[in-house]
Amino acid sequence: MRKVINRDIQFFAKYIMRELGTAGNVEGQRLILQGKFSNYLINSKIKDFIEEYVLCEECGKPDTKIIKEGRLHFLKCMACGAIKPIKLI
Repeated sequence: MRKVINRDIQFFAKYIMRELGTAGNVEGQRLILQGKFSNYLINSKIKDFIEEYVLCEECGKPDTKIIKEGRLHFLKCMACGAIKPIKLI
């Protein structure tokens, strides 16, 4: 999953755990969550993460990086150059 979304696994895990209101841990490249969650719910949260922290809002491409300027964080598209402010988890 990490290679597909090109984000740090810890960053992704923190987002998913916060959204699901549960604890968990990362073992290798796997995220282990405490509790039972439907595939639909987990897939929905993954989709939300991708829309917020991976896809460019302007061109829709996943060629983005999270950059820090001062205390602020931005999602910068390497394809079209668009920049969007984001909240870190």
